[in-house]
Amino acid sequence: MEKDKKIEIALTADELAEIYKRCDLKPSDRAISLDLPPLRDTPQDQAMEMIKFNNECFSRLHDELLPQPISRCLVPVIHGWDNKTIKLSMSIIEQADSRMAAIGGFFPTLITGHYLDLVGKFKIIMKLLKEHEEMRFHGLGASGSTAMHICAYAGIEQTDTASWRHNAWNMRLCFAELRTASISLQHNQRLTSNNKPAFKAPWRDCHEKALIECNCPCCQGLSLPERYNLYREESGNGFKARCVHNLYHYALERDIAREHAGKSNYLSYLMNRFGNVPRIKAFIKVIDESRHQVMLDRFFKTNM
Repeated sequence: MEKDKKIEIALTADELAEIYKRCDLKPSDRAISLDLPPLRDTPQDQAMEMIKFNNECFSRLHDELLPQPISRCLVPVIHGWDNKTIKLSMSIIEQADSRMAAIGGFFPTLITGHYLDLVGKFKIIMKLLKEHEEMRFHGLGASGSTAMHICAYAGIEQTDTASWRHNAWNMRLCFAELRTASISLQHNQRLTSNNKPAFKAPWRDCHEKALIECNCPCCQGLSLPERYNLYREESGNGFKARCVHNLYHYALERDIAREHAGKSNYLSYLMNRFGNVPRIKAFIKVIDESRHQVMLDRFFKTNM
């Protein structure tokens, strides 16, 4: 980024402040600060400028634009891919009185060939968790249940994702403790004809069994053929039903994570489930090598 080139954004800090003022936020609500996320391959000088911009936006929102009840709900966002950028991003935390920070979304990299870059970043994040035990961290864009489990095992007990909706849009159903699978006949025909989509999601016997046993609101009262007919509608009711179904199963995954988080059996559970996936094993190794896994019960039982 040229130094004299103005950073272009779709929303200004002033506009965001007006939105938050109209939202009637409660003390238990949280508002995310305006941020620009440097990507994995963003040049460092450009990334530093983006993070400086993020810090300035947080300061303006927190100190000038928002009244105190709302400013106390404001959460800064940590960005960066190395020690220098993450350290600069963390410098704004001293101004935050919510004792919470969000970690910028980066887990889409998990399914690409660049996941080792994310492993390196995750090592820095684990160090942050250890150095700031008084803070809560929220993982933005933890794409799917796998990333959510990695975060929960690491001590990042709060995450969000839109993967349930993305999967619904792409004709895929989610099931707790199973890989995502495509309900689309056309998609699976492409798989068998070797014309494979970028994201392989074959429908297997285990998915049919899970669909038979599913107790989500959209499956209740429907026979198996009726469930297939509903979820195979590409748009309209089919898309809405897939969204509800996927979100239901994501909530089940969250309950599994909360049941195991902070307990000694979480590692064996993750290894039994993901032990044959090299990229997942790499994250588990980073977490274990940090020798730091917080007990999460205090987070789940405390409304901060």
